[in-house]
Amino acid sequence: MRLLYPLFLLLFFQNNLLAQGIRQEVVSKKLLEKMAVEPAAYHSIHVVLADRVDFQALEAQFSNERASLKKRSETVLTALQEKAARTQGSLLDFLKNSPQVQPGSVRSYWVTNIVFAKIKNEAVEALSRREDVAWIGLNGQLELEKYEVAAAPPPLQPNGIEPGLAVIKAPEMWAMGYTGYGQLAFTNDTGVDLWHPALATRYRGFYVPMEQTWYELDSLLVPTGNYIPNDCQYHGTHVTGTILGLDRLNNDTVGVAFNAQWIGAPTVAPCSTTGTEDNVAAFQWSLDPDGNPSTIDDIPDVINNSWYDPFLDTTDCFSLYVPVEEAMEAVGIAVVFSAGNEGPGDMTITPPHNINLHEVSSFTVGALNGNVPSLPIASFSSRGPSRCGGDSSILIKPEVSAPGVSVRSCVTGNGYDLLNGTSMAAPHVSGAILLLKEAFPELTGKELKTALYHSCTDLGPVGEDNTFGMGVINVLEAFNYLVAQGHTPVSPYKANDLLLVDARVSPFSCENEITPVVIVENAGTDTVSSFEVYYEAGGFNQTHLWTGELLPKGRITVLLSPLVTTPGNFDLKINLQIPNGLPDERPLNNRIAIPATVSGRERYQVFIEGNGESVCENQAALLRGAYPVSGTVDIDWYDAPAFGNLLASGQVFATPPLAQPTTFYAEATFTAPIGLQHKNAGDNMLSDSADIGLVFDVHTAIKVKSIKVFADQTGLRLFRLIDGTGETIDSDILNATEIGENRIDVNWTIAPGLGYQLVKGAGKPLYLNTTGANYPYTIPDVLEITGTTGGAAANGAWYYFYDWEIEYEEPCGRIPVSVNLTPAGSQPGASFTVSTDSLSVDDNEPIHFTNTSTDILDGWQWNFGDGTSSTEEHPSHTFSAPGIYVVSLTVIALDGCTGFALDTITISASNVSIVKPEPPLTAGIAVFPNPVRETCSVFFDFPYPRNVSLKLADMTGRLVKTSSLKAVQKEEATLDVSDLEAGVYFLMVETKEGKAVWKVVRV
Repeated sequence: MRLLYPLFLLLFFQNNLLAQGIRQEVVSKKLLEKMAVEPAAYHSIHVVLADRVDFQALEAQFSNERASLKKRSETVLTALQEKAARTQGSLLDFLKNSPQVQPGSVRSYWVTNIVFAKIKNEAVEALSRREDVAWIGLNGQLELEKYEVAAAPPPLQPNGIEPGLAVIKAPEMWAMGYTGYGQLAFTNDTGVDLWHPALATRYRGFYVPMEQTWYELDSLLVPTGNYIPNDCQYHGTHVTGTILGLDRLNNDTVGVAFNAQWIGAPTVAPCSTTGTEDNVAAFQWSLDPDGNPSTIDDIPDVINNSWYDPFLDTTDCFSLYVPVEEAMEAVGIAVVFSAGNEGPGDMTITPPHNINLHEVSSFTVGALNGNVPSLPIASFSSRGPSRCGGDSSILIKPEVSAPGVSVRSCVTGNGYDLLNGTSMAAPHVSGAILLLKEAFPELTGKELKTALYHSCTDLGPVGEDNTFGMGVINVLEAFNYLVAQGHTPVSPYKANDLLLVDARVSPFSCENEITPVVIVENAGTDTVSSFEVYYEAGGFNQTHLWTGELLPKGRITVLLSPLVTTPGNFDLKINLQIPNGLPDERPLNNRIAIPATVSGRERYQVFIEGNGESVCENQAALLRGAYPVSGTVDIDWYDAPAFGNLLASGQVFATPPLAQPTTFYAEATFTAPIGLQHKNAGDNMLSDSADIGLVFDVHTAIKVKSIKVFADQTGLRLFRLIDGTGETIDSDILNATEIGENRIDVNWTIAPGLGYQLVKGAGKPLYLNTTGANYPYTIPDVLEITGTTGGAAANGAWYYFYDWEIEYEEPCGRIPVSVNLTPAGSQPGASFTVSTDSLSVDDNEPIHFTNTSTDILDGWQWNFGDGTSSTEEHPSHTFSAPGIYVVSLTVIALDGCTGFALDTITISASNVSIVKPEPPLTAGIAVFPNPVRETCSVFFDFPYPRNVSLKLADMTGRLVKTSSLKAVQKEEATLDVSDLEAGVYFLMVETKEGKAVWKVVRV
């Protein structure tokens, strides 16, 4: 009975409407249903006026005149706007004065002579009887087709292309030089991730005002003023990637037309709550983004639509989308739709894709599996025929097919994913249209769709069918089809063409200077001997002149001169220009804008040991990073300011002999403590309160490696990491194994953001301080612990988590150190001996260094690796903290040339004794490899069996691995160290004859 009641109500309501004289043939079935179920409600509706532009007559006129695209645009826009201005007045007066219309809800658009409003049933009835009304439809959120994630996120594919691109023959077009340059795609979807590395350099908004490239409406249906592209989900980013995605740095191609550009609008749920009207507004905007009907460069060449309108009935063969699509096609835009994912049943094409105005409108794309040679149709791909009837090809749906199974493309957050859906198939077609448009720029979207339609590779039953349509698109054959029709393709090659591959800037541009790095490719046919890079930020600008030789297809990394500006957050705009002193012939691939934060922070210091900033020609230089104020530093040495080759790792770097001045780059990673070090800093107490902890801000990416807690009993506790929105982004159940102080490894990587919380959840009590804290605890430009979850904690409270150990890269980026050369001279040799190379910190004994260099010298410079130095010939030095110290002696000859020698001193923690291996024990033991990565092997060769104990301790003396071996004589034992952090450990081997300690480095 429950099932019959709504049906009875609907039939009763419809009969009642007939009695009242409502014209049901002009009212959407979905709207009629809603009126029956909610008779007293306001309904969000749209009204399409009967008097509309006659596009068939316009098309005939354009064909007779062989009208240019510019002529089409001017004529269509003028006709649409004049028609709306002349015919909407009476309807608008009626709606604005009707008591059945919600005040302030009436809005009109000229794209298809349409008006939106929120009205009650009586007003719908009245509208239906008006002669100037052609259609009344229901508004609502547009929905994504029901795509699915196919597999785990795939890795980057350097120098690779996706299988679907090969299926549609895109590489053959690339080989001819057609890559989509100069063409424009409009992604009508959930939005686009502006900063994805495969998309960023293709955003049109770097070339024209951003309001001409991004369109949003807010809940009040007025332009938001937010012109920064975004994707509230990731679907639109994936679609855009398939159209034109390319990570130029890694040469990872996911897109068909990878040199085209994109604009967009987030019109689809969940990114839009206004749905139908948002969509109509975005379509109207796309006809004239710059507000000038006489320009056409701003108009997209293709609009990709991978959504459906659930507020349309599948039998609504006339809807607002019919005149909208007619308007797009009249201007010359190609409109592409996904077929839907409701297969495999017949007549499952989702609305409004069921519209069949002619053989390529609507142009609907089915999904096949491009990873299988037979190219089978996907089971989910919607099938025809159209419910809107028609004969022959007009009835058959979809029009064409393209790869839509396990399609790899971009997703938000700089990642990639494999997705299934006709949503993934449609952008292959949109990208193919852009390739054809580059070759035939004067052809309309309808002509390009027709070429793809008639050049497909047939699949399934012979001829066009309701599964594959005409078959899988073949963009090369479509090109040949157009040539056979008498169209002449334009040449894709230009002599002077610079291409901006990538641009980078440090997370913090320090000392009030921005020093960008750009990678430039010569995409032209002429060798480039010079070009300029213009860049600006914060009202300051600069031009950098590069000279040299850059061959065609060659790439070069350029460190630009520092741009001095003021502290703050800016968009750094970069533009390549004037190759060989001439205008760039393809200027739409040489701009980008990068967010830049400028700080007064001083850079980490890297210097040359010895005699100033130079060494003698054909001699090596010794480079060293400054000793950190607290914690430790690891340095990777590179030959370029970004990317480049890793030359060495370590506190110091001995360069090869240098024949010319050379700049090296140090990438420093710090490990440092922060926060209250111990609970004894003030009053403390035990607490089992959950969901309280510390609040902190992160300014550059960090890793929290470990934290210290104090417990009165061993056992498990839950720790949670919460971001500024209140979402838990990581959690661990961690074990306090000791009563008292426990250092807990967490290894949480945290992106920049404000208002993070680290809290204790369930579990046994831990100590917290009620006094003693003094906020904020700060590592400038990196991390600030600002207070507790209870507020700023003015009384000095500190909750649970002490002595954080964090790791972060130098925010200023790689630090350059330039080595200049003086004329070649003597080759002084340096050498020294040490009284011991290993001590416990408890020994507190000086180590004596003896200079054994034999050349006649002018001076000695010692660096003990802990921030101290000496110019004595035979110094002594006492190390005060555990660590591994690289000691260097640099000797200076009478002619100023230098030489150097190195040694490593190991100072162990207080509870690890350094025992020199005794010959009887070490004679039968070998430790290999060292450094070690995954497994440390100990080889035994004893004259008789012995019981052996193996103990591996870290720098603090904490045992991390133990093993007991019985009756060992001639064999191998292994320790798995793959779960240990990189660093220095001590392997202790004990037998009844004695013990020995080996220093083991885990890398």
